[in-house]
Amino acid sequence: NIHATTAPEFVVSRLTGTHPVTDPTDAVSWGVYDLKKMSWNYDLIDSLGLDRTLFSNLADSCTPVGQLTTAMAEKLGVADGIPVSVASGDHQCSFAGTVADYRNTVAVNVGTGGQASVYVDQRTPRGWLELRPYIQSGYLLAGVGVVGGRTFRTLRDFFKNTSKVISGYELDPDVLYDRLVELAAEVPAGAEGMAFDPLFTGSRSNPLANAAIREITPGTFTPGHMARSLFEAMALHLADSYREAAKLG
Repeated sequence: NIHATTAPEFVVSRLTGTHPVTDPTDAVSWGVYDLKKMSWNYDLIDSLGLDRTLFSNLADSCTPVGQLTTAMAEKLGVADGIPVSVASGDHQCSFAGTVADYRNTVAVNVGTGGQASVYVDQRTPRGWLELRPYIQSGYLLAGVGVVGGRTFRTLRDFFKNTSKVISGYELDPDVLYDRLVELAAEVPAGAEGMAFDPLFTGSRSNPLANAAIREITPGTFTPGHMARSLFEAMALHLADSYREAAKLG
C-alpha cells in the first residue's frame, strides 16, 4: 500500500519499524485537517479526489509509537529498545523548547521566514493569523509570515550580484551578511525616513504583492540605510502579528 507521510514521520517509522503515524501538530500543515474535529477532513479529501488510505492514522502528541529497533540501534551506536514518540511539528517544538512561561510569553522565531506566536487555551477566531494545535493541549495563534532570513538574503544577493556585474569581483556572501548588519547599526532608528516594503515573494493574504523602497534621498540611498530599513520593516511585520494575536486572544 502507498501512504503519504512527512519526513519526520518517515524517520520515526524507520527508527521503530512501524507504519507512519501523524500527530495534530503535523497534520494541520497538510491543509486537509479539521481543527474543530481534530481529525482528517475526509469530506475535503474526497472532494479533492484523494484516496483516504493515503493518510496515516492520527495519534496524540508525544504518544510513544514504538521502540528503537536493534538494526537501527546498531547503526546509530545506541542501545535498542529506546521508546520513540510520534513526531511533532517543528513550529510547536521550537515554541516548547524556547518558552518556559508559555501562557504569558510571545515567541518570535526568524528562520527562512518568520513567526510570532502566542499560546491560547481554546480555539479562538484567528483573524488573518493561523491557529495551530499545540503539543498535548491548547493552540498557537501565529503570524506565519514570509519575512525572515530569505528576505535578508535577497538584499544580500542584490549587493553581491551588483559587485560582480560592475566590478567583476564577487564578495564573500557570509562577509557581506556581517557587513550589512554593521552598516545598519550605524544608521539611526527610522532609517532617516526610508521605508521598505519587504514582501519580495508576496504575502499569505496577497501572493501577488511586491517589495518596494520609498522615501529615498541622495543621503539615504546607501547599503546601510537599505539594510536598516529592511530590518525594521521585518520587525514591524512580526509585531503586527503579535498585536493581532493580542487583540484576538
